[in-house]
Amino acid sequence: MSAVFAGSSLSQISLLTMLPYAAILAVAGLGQTLVIQQRGIDMSVPAGISLAAAIVGNYTSASGLGLAGVVALAVLAGAGVGLINALVIFKLNVTPLIATLAVSTVVQGYTLAYSHGRAGTAPPEFHNFAIGTTFGVPHLFVIATVITAIVAWVVRRTMVGRRLVAVGSGAGAATVIGIRVRRYQFGAYVIAGALSGVCGVMVAGYLSSPAVFVGNDYMMASVAAGVLGGTLLSGGIASFLSTSVAAIFLSQINMLLQNRGAPFSVQLMVQAAAIAVAIGAKSLLGGVPWRKIARRQGTSPPAGTLEQDGAAEDTHDVSILKDAAVGGSTAETVSSARTERVDPTGELHQRGSDIG
Repeated sequence: MSAVFAGSSLSQISLLTMLPYAAILAVAGLGQTLVIQQRGIDMSVPAGISLAAAIVGNYTSASGLGLAGVVALAVLAGAGVGLINALVIFKLNVTPLIATLAVSTVVQGYTLAYSHGRAGTAPPEFHNFAIGTTFGVPHLFVIATVITAIVAWVVRRTMVGRRLVAVGSGAGAATVIGIRVRRYQFGAYVIAGALSGVCGVMVAGYLSSPAVFVGNDYMMASVAAGVLGGTLLSGGIASFLSTSVAAIFLSQINMLLQNRGAPFSVQLMVQAAAIAVAIGAKSLLGGVPWRKIARRQGTSPPAGTLEQDGAAEDTHDVSILKDAAVGGSTAETVSSARTERVDPTGELHQRGSDIG
């Protein structure tokens, strides 16, 4: 599409300009994907990015922390924002959308007060590294690739990651089999906040003098990257590699629109359209009678469709036990998990006992 409408967007200069922004969006999208996987949403991504960028931008050698210390402080500040989100959501029982928006507003106000409304300037050596390349590949893109690989490996290959998926798929069933659900839900928001802090560090280094609220551009974009990458808003299913690919796709679309002279408002509409198309496509695929078609052809329903999800529902608890077993009889635990899904309050079980 870029080659047809704006061939210059595929030139070496354009790609080298696009890839750092794609890398920043990819890292922000990874954090958003972690939260969406837990059936939440993080609208405080801009606040975490802006706060971290302000910390790096207002760095002075007189602080005594050193550049590495300031970078670590910025990432920890982002993680702190994520921790506050988790506390408000799970301790005060506030809806994630409202909670993260409220936290975002408070953090943005603090960022404005901390920076005194000044953008600040990142250390020259840090800026030179951020805009540099190795073998023609931008450093920020390399960093994003490494982070993507680590997150994807942890989620897919470790017990912690598998339990994180189990919690996102069904907190009730995860609780029944002994997983400490709150620990993993808190962890998802904290890690997402830390990744926002990493984004802020990357933005500050690349732009050298970022705006005070530089993170505002990434609120809708991070959600779009996660949803377009195939993450289900209902939780559980997520692909972090696909999120990073979606970030590159969205960044290339933005580059195309810029080359065509489209204003920023059009870019926002494209991001919103990408979310709508991704969700709409999932709904349309789910409305097709895949199970009947598959039965006639002797195959299985397409992966990711609602029909296929329904067909796999009976083995959902067994897969959780296989990946995140924490003791107890397999038969008893599967029975308990299924009872939790059908009768989460235990009311039906109690009535049966009374009648008996």
